[in-house]
Amino acid sequence: MMDMKELKRRRDIYLIIVLLGFILTIYSRQNHARATTIFTGLSTLIFLPLFIRQIGLIRDISIIRDNPILVVATAATRSRGNGKKEYIEEIIISTFGILLDKKIYKWGSGGVHGILLKSIDIDSRRIKLVFGRDSRNTEIEIIHDLESRERAISIGESLWKETGVMANIHGWED
Repeated sequence: MMDMKELKRRRDIYLIIVLLGFILTIYSRQNHARATTIFTGLSTLIFLPLFIRQIGLIRDISIIRDNPILVVATAATRSRGNGKKEYIEEIIISTFGILLDKKIYKWGSGGVHGILLKSIDIDSRRIKLVFGRDSRNTEIEIIHDLESRERAISIGESLWKETGVMANIHGWED
């Protein structure tokens, strides 16, 4: 799972670099040191997008972690494109997206070209999600410990309210 302390530490380092670069750029500009001004200005411009990206990453992780629908300790995943299976330590499914170890997928992010949840299949042993953009889909199979059909329906309804995708729920003994 992504270590928030490490992400925040990296954000703070980028912030210090950007602030120092900004201060040095102004200082060198006032002292007519043209080469130093150009170097520090360009350095600041390089680290500013990294700083902004880090802030966005922390925000995205926080919003998914703070609004979980389901947290699963381990799960097998499989990509449709290459059929390769990999195991993930923790998965957090949220109304805003899914957090898979070190990857974040935000539902609806990026508008028409963003990540879309395409299908949800819940049975008594697993949840299968298919999501992606355009024709590039990722299929996740999650072994769950849901004890009742009602809990599965609740998860399906929560995802439906946020994404508009209706869950196919089956395989439960009534």
